[in-house]
Amino acid sequence: MTNTIQALSRDLHGAKRWKPSPNLHFAAKSNAVGLLADEIPRAAMVLPLAFLKRGDSSYAPSAVLGLSPGENLLLDKDHKWVGRYTPASLRAYPFVLARPSGDEKDQGKRVLCVQTQNDVIVDGPDGTPLFGEDGKPSPEVDKLLKFLLEMEQSRGKTDRAVAALVEAGVVVPWKLSLQDGDRKLALEGLFHVDEKALNELPDEAFLKLRKAGAIALAHLMLLSEQNLPALVELARLRRRSAARAQKTATQH
Repeated sequence: MTNTIQALSRDLHGAKRWKPSPNLHFAAKSNAVGLLADEIPRAAMVLPLAFLKRGDSSYAPSAVLGLSPGENLLLDKDHKWVGRYTPASLRAYPFVLARPSGDEKDQGKRVLCVQTQNDVIVDGPDGTPLFGEDGKPSPEVDKLLKFLLEMEQSRGKTDRAVAALVEAGVVVPWKLSLQDGDRKLALEGLFHVDEKALNELPDEAFLKLRKAGAIALAHLMLLSEQNLPALVELARLRRRSAARAQKTATQH
């Protein structure tokens, strides 16, 4: 069944409860997840970051979570997050903000929505009510909405900084080749900041990047590349664990 979103409403969700889980199975096949400007300083310390192309000319800063399509090395066998920083979009699940359909004047507004295919919005007595007895969203939902609105503000900051880097011509394909034991891994579809090109920008172009908040973003993206070996090590440990499990299974 297709996972769609629907606006959170008393009519549809008035009797439902929110029961968050540490299980992030919904991200099990995600080998990258988008990041926003305000969280990149923390993410860059522990995760390798790259730009992923979005459409014809825009790029999204993202945390690289796996070395192969459909692989998320930051989730353990129980789908619990093992990293030291959890991206904001994963923490907000299954809630998202969406633009309302309708008149042009409403396009600046955002509506709190919930993904329809999830296992944390439940019936029954367990969990936090989504709505209070007065019919208004519960304090927990209000807190989540505030978090999402802060994310949305950060999205504008992110888009401006990334657009400035692209305009300056310093976002380039990342030809990345990693060695994992006897395996050679070539990651495709990633982009990064060309450090040499960044440092050689004329003063006027560099100042333009600084005003757009793009210099800090560029340096953090470059700094995060030091986290790639840790991702390779996670892949190696997972392969070793799978091999041990398979050997044990064949012995019984």
